[in-house]
Amino acid sequence: MIYQKKEKKRIEDMSAKELSRIMKYLSSIYRKAKKRSDLADYSGLPAEPMYRYDRQLIYLIDRTLQDCSRENSMILRKTYFENSDDSWYAGFLSQSTYYRLKKEATVEFLNCLDY
Repeated sequence: MIYQKKEKKRIEDMSAKELSRIMKYLSSIYRKAKKRSDLADYSGLPAEPMYRYDRQLIYLIDRTLQDCSRENSMILRKTYFENSDDSWYAGFLSQSTYYRLKKEATVEFLNCLDY
């Protein structure tokens, strides 16, 4: 039997559902790390290695968001990384435009993260 090497799927070729799953996972670990880091800062106890890793993750995601365009960064922060209302975009964008821009923003973010 011949095994073929599985090709890496390009970010641009992923479906909106796949991209959303990735971003939801990243945002959940980001929020947990942020909470643990804030609690560690508040307690004043010496930082354990886990808290240092949390801070590194927070820095990595914040820095990657800074590397994205301003509009894409705002869309990603409001949609995934902040506890915003699900329809925060309603006053600014139509639903179809929002979904198109959200996918574009996610692709840009993941490409910046992968760079």
